[in-house]
Amino acid sequence: MKSYSQTQHYILNGGFAAVYPVYAGKLIALNEGFKTFNGKTIAEVRPMLH
Repeated sequence: MKSYSQTQHYILNGGFAAVYPVYAGKLIALNEGFKTFNGKTIAEVRPMLH
């Protein structure tokens, strides 16, 4: 995962692609998203993607 520009947007490298809003430093999994990511920080999600 890498940061996109100077914003709080991140790009997943390879595999699936999705949009996860970040609010107060934690991801929000929308209805179509992976619920496992909900409430996790970027640092917590990063090892789950490798």
